[in-house]
Amino acid sequence: MQRDLPAARRALKRGLEANVDEDDLAYGGLWVLLLERSLGVATDGTAGRALEGSMGRTSWTGRLAAWANGRISDADLGKLAQSAAQRVEAQFYTAMARKAAGDAAADERLRAVSKSPVIDLLEVQLAREMLAPELHLDVPRNASLP
Repeated sequence: MQRDLPAARRALKRGLEANVDEDDLAYGGLWVLLLERSLGVATDGTAGRALEGSMGRTSWTGRLAAWANGRISDADLGKLAQSAAQRVEAQFYTAMARKAAGDAAADERLRAVSKSPVIDLLEVQLAREMLAPELHLDVPRNASLP
């Protein structure tokens, strides 16, 4: 998983300029906002602009945008989730926000997401990737690589 904030901001700005669908902008804004928080850097406003279009909507992405801006609590976001996929997304994004804030229990929440039966969700795959141990392979000294 890349943590390239400048690239993420540039991509989101291009989406804003191209009038990309509000749902896509909401998810992009959410990701940039969480990345900013996890890196401990000030926002440049791009994430807020991307989330802004969804804020007043009653759709799921509208609720995610409201949560990202502090208008809905973690618990309320979970209660507003109407499907299994939305519940998994709520668990994932609240866990990511807690992880960005330094909560040691966030990985356990991500572990629960990684075990979700809703395996076709990007968030489930990302949780699995984030929790996977890093592999360090040592090349034997007498081996040559092409």
